[in-house]
Amino acid sequence: MATVINPSTSSTIGFLSGGGVMGELMRNYNWEQTPLGLPHTWPSTLKTSLRLLLTSNHPMFIWWGPELIQFYNDAYGQTMDAGRHPRALGQRGRECWEEIWSIIGPQIEYVMSGQGATWHEEQLLKVTRHNEPRDEWWTYGFSPIEDDAGVHGVLVVCNDVTEQHQTRERLQQLNHQLEKEIEHRKQAEAQLAVQHQAELIREQERSHQILSQDAEQRKRFYETFLSHTPDLAYVFDLNHRFIYANTVLLKMWGKSWEEAIGKNCLELGYEPWHAEMHDREIEQVIATKQPVRGEVPFNGTFGRRIYDYIFVPVFGPDGEVEVIAGTTRDVTERKQHEDRLQQLANDLTEANRRKTEFLATLAHELRNPLAPIRTGLELMRIAQQNPASHSKALAMMDRQLTQLVRLIDDLMEIARINSGKIELMNQRVDFTSIATTAVEAVLGQIELAGHKLDIQIGEDTIWLDADPTRLAQVLSNLLTNAIKYTPAGGHIILKAHIEGTFVFISVIDNGIGIPQTALNQVFDMFCQVSKTKNYSQGGLGIGLSLVQSLVQMHGGSVSAHSDGEEKGSTFTLKLPLAKATTSTAVSMSPADETFPQQLLHILVADDNKDAANTLSNLLSLLGHSVKLAYDGNEALTLATTNNFDLIILDLGMPGLNGYEVATEIRKMPHLQKTTLAALTGWGSENHRDQTKAAGFDAHLTKPAAIADINQLLVTAAGC
Repeated sequence: MATVINPSTSSTIGFLSGGGVMGELMRNYNWEQTPLGLPHTWPSTLKTSLRLLLTSNHPMFIWWGPELIQFYNDAYGQTMDAGRHPRALGQRGRECWEEIWSIIGPQIEYVMSGQGATWHEEQLLKVTRHNEPRDEWWTYGFSPIEDDAGVHGVLVVCNDVTEQHQTRERLQQLNHQLEKEIEHRKQAEAQLAVQHQAELIREQERSHQILSQDAEQRKRFYETFLSHTPDLAYVFDLNHRFIYANTVLLKMWGKSWEEAIGKNCLELGYEPWHAEMHDREIEQVIATKQPVRGEVPFNGTFGRRIYDYIFVPVFGPDGEVEVIAGTTRDVTERKQHEDRLQQLANDLTEANRRKTEFLATLAHELRNPLAPIRTGLELMRIAQQNPASHSKALAMMDRQLTQLVRLIDDLMEIARINSGKIELMNQRVDFTSIATTAVEAVLGQIELAGHKLDIQIGEDTIWLDADPTRLAQVLSNLLTNAIKYTPAGGHIILKAHIEGTFVFISVIDNGIGIPQTALNQVFDMFCQVSKTKNYSQGGLGIGLSLVQSLVQMHGGSVSAHSDGEEKGSTFTLKLPLAKATTSTAVSMSPADETFPQQLLHILVADDNKDAANTLSNLLSLLGHSVKLAYDGNEALTLATTNNFDLIILDLGMPGLNGYEVATEIRKMPHLQKTTLAALTGWGSENHRDQTKAAGFDAHLTKPAAIADINQLLVTAAGC
């Protein structure tokens, strides 16, 4: 049965996109019936690993969780028979591989227990294929998929090497048979020595003829085999010269047999260090009579590749080394996969570190404004008869709530930019008006900190083709940064000048500065380079990242400069000037926030009773008639029997949710002219698109500003 994907979660399983046949099978699989649950709830480490698996052309699969639930890609699926594929997807590892579990089970347990990755070369496995057991040899690596909480799964990169293994075994068997035959011939010759001399001569001649024929036949066999293997095969004499090289090796050198045989590595164009290394290894094999194995890069006709090689001694009748034989295998792809796996592991580790640090910082920053708000409420409760105390507490709580909303707004801005959902409202605008708006936004902070602010813009008008709101936000963020990281009584400068077709805007302070090693990181997401020294200044470390993104969207750039700690900082924007035109600049004067005087009939529905009651009290104080509902069914009942000018709905209510209530209301003839607004904590572009599709006229995010509430009232009143 295919999994039914909710529209609100379909955009969150992009990590399963593509991937050929297996990608489609994973997207359609009923994961809800497995211990993993729906894909959008899966951990980020599993999602990232699945993304790697589905985009790889190399056979890979994943065992996940205590049940070792299986995932694999198209390349691995091609190695399986119809009795196992595609049934193996989502199956528990032990159920799928019961016949070889005694071998791979302990290997998996080793990795899952946190003891690290493992690598297994040419592991013999008796695998059932088409209902028949079959010996197969596999080379594979088990890598842990882990985060700070431990190991949750195993990522497997594998390769079926049965054919190579069997070929090598056949070669060894042939060598063994040849050695036995030679020994047999020696024994025959010894026995013939006691026989008649003439008979011995005749037998020797006959044996020699037979051996010559056999040797010639075997030589042809070996030549055929070695010429068609993908591995490089060769033989050195005791003077380090090649006396044999197979066809693949000659192609890699780009030389003929005549050009290569009889020469050493240096004469064949190996780099001196490379040739000297092989000379030492050959001497080591001769001296120790033991194989030598290594790995080395080489630039040949196949390009720069990584090769794994082994030199082995070949002994003569006297037990001494006669020649040194070698084989070399191209392992470039394997090394690249290992490097990618290592990079993935490093990236996952860094992502987990940043996530943990960000969540800790977010918790801290949310508590900062919440603590004084809670204290203010307690103060108002205690000092009920003291209007002055009430006024101070309200002002303080308003400031702290503004800070809390700004934190959330910054997070939403970053999310919109990263998803490409934000659009600039570019207009011809005078930079002075933008600077004025930004300075007004932070003037209270400047006065509170006792800073001096110099504005050096000049008399010439600086015209920009820009979104004035977004550029004011950029300047406000830079000024806020300067205020926060400059000790009390500091000096801050906002200056702008034109060079060619660009304006350069700088915010300069004499604050704590930036270490030289951190200048390249200040625009990274969640980066707070001065955190250890001024942690109390707070922030999520996203302000400068937001600045950089908005400036780049305007076709500009931003840079940071500091001579070091305690030497101040300079942040400079480079923006293109507007092209010459006769159009007038945009006004950025604040909108009129006068509340409409007309009596409105309003329905407020929210399962958070405190939120619903508070909004109802506010609207009632403004002179409107308000009815309350605490779930979707109650809201629909009231809408059916009443005429409302404005209906404000929470989206996540029990029973019927806000989308469902809105859809039903739009079917009611008596409410066709009613203004329908969503008031919710969900503020992404996806949620806004959904509310629009459900029939909402407006989408407000909690906590809604009084100006937004006023705009709703104006719309409902038809002003």
